[in-house]
Amino acid sequence: VYNVCTSSGGTFKFIWNKELFAECGLEPEKAPQTWDEVIEYAKIITEKGNGIKYGFAIPFKTEGFARYYVMMPGSTSDLYNNDGYEPRTAKYDFTIYKPMLEVLTTMVKDGSVFPSPLNLDNDTARAQFAEGNIGMMFAAFWDAGVFNNQFPCKMDWGIADFPTFEGEFTGSVPVAVASGGKYMSANSKHPDEQLEVYNYFHSEEFSKTIQDAGVYISSYKSLAKPELMDSSIKGYVELNIPEEGKPLHYLDSVQTPAITLEGDNFEKVMAAIVAGHTGIDEGLKDLNTRYNAAIDEWIKKGNDINDYIIPDYNPNTYIPE
Repeated sequence: VYNVCTSSGGTFKFIWNKELFAECGLEPEKAPQTWDEVIEYAKIITEKGNGIKYGFAIPFKTEGFARYYVMMPGSTSDLYNNDGYEPRTAKYDFTIYKPMLEVLTTMVKDGSVFPSPLNLDNDTARAQFAEGNIGMMFAAFWDAGVFNNQFPCKMDWGIADFPTFEGEFTGSVPVAVASGGKYMSANSKHPDEQLEVYNYFHSEEFSKTIQDAGVYISSYKSLAKPELMDSSIKGYVELNIPEEGKPLHYLDSVQTPAITLEGDNFEKVMAAIVAGHTGIDEGLKDLNTRYNAAIDEWIKKGNDINDYIIPDYNPNTYIPE
């Protein structure tokens, strides 16, 4: 049996509609630097949008997007832990995300978000952004292909790192790196030939050939070699390569205890908070209580929590082995 491992990775960013900014009297070539500016700009865009165009989009109908819209954006302000888990203390602390939840709930209360968070899925949000009806939202590295091929943008748009709370970058850029395996059957009649074909399709030669032809691909190899990228794909380089000198935070780089949680997970609770169904303090306190109770139960079953402690952990410097 042949096993060939592949990896892919990329970053998560802030995007904005430059033309809509200009229409609303905002500086089109400059992304908001602080979250207060995001709130302000979203309100201005919505007020001038006549019920058609909105300042921001929060697609929480898509399961798990609390991580994408609440946890990751705080990373540039050094407000990020491992999905609530603190490796230095081996405890969960979701209160670190209160500032980001306040940003989102403020925009929801202002009516500045595309209606409505719990009913809006990511495809609809991206399609509306591409049509020019959303001023700002978040994007992942794969959205370069989406905004060029699936939902081609009809306007000029920009890409930047997430804003910060103080206007200064003090944290890290969140990066996701995923691995997988490719297998061939042991019963294959031509295994050597198949492997040779596979190696060709994953070679630098083939990658450069199809990019010269204008075909979009994303691979870890191209992340490591920016000169191989097809810069004609709008946003491809910006969404994949962090700005020089800014530290990276590798998501899922820390092991967490395999707890059994009672009740709703953090994604559902944070979505309820943003929608106004649960208070911020109330919801975060509930998460801390239930997640840490689950750790206590896990320990009582004979598991060793010391295996999950990193005393000097810092998300801005920690690199997984």
